[in-house]
Amino acid sequence: KKNKRIKYDKLNLGCGAKIRKGYINCDIVKLPGVDVVHDLNKFPWPFHNNSFKEIICEHILEHLDNFNKVINEIWRISKPNARIKVHAPYYIGWSAAADPSHKIIFCYRTFDYYAVNPAKKAPYRTDFGSGARFKILKIKISFSSSKILNFIFNPLINAQPLIYERFFFFWFPAAGIEYELEVVK
Repeated sequence: KKNKRIKYDKLNLGCGAKIRKGYINCDIVKLPGVDVVHDLNKFPWPFHNNSFKEIICEHILEHLDNFNKVINEIWRISKPNARIKVHAPYYIGWSAAADPSHKIIFCYRTFDYYAVNPAKKAPYRTDFGSGARFKILKIKISFSSSKILNFIFNPLINAQPLIYERFFFFWFPAAGIEYELEVVK
């Protein structure tokens, strides 16, 4: 009996042990369930242009050496209108600074430099030599891993996130941030 190889068009990037069904699971370590073993600091990645309609980057981007190159690769391997879901530690949260392998921090405006709809126009914006463009669909700052604290604080933080980042983040530090982006090609 022949095994059929299923071709997935969704990618779980830097998956570690968190294997997702229906996705190509990619990590630097060959753990059970990892489909593609690759060091994401080595370019180009082993995927064709326009391969994926969804890419999940859950707590991986902060560990990579060159954020701009990574964003360009994500854009390259994404289909037009693909969804990119990013989960990262929030820049003032304890886990952002606690892990010595973190190379970049994330705030509300991290993806503004690649966005066709930035949260706030930045007069100092540069393109870093990147053609990668995204539409920001959603940004959510999370206060804690506690459902009760998130129920209380998340609506307040996310009602005016730029004001929160400017004036209140030091007194009420959030723990994580999530982005949902749409690839613009």
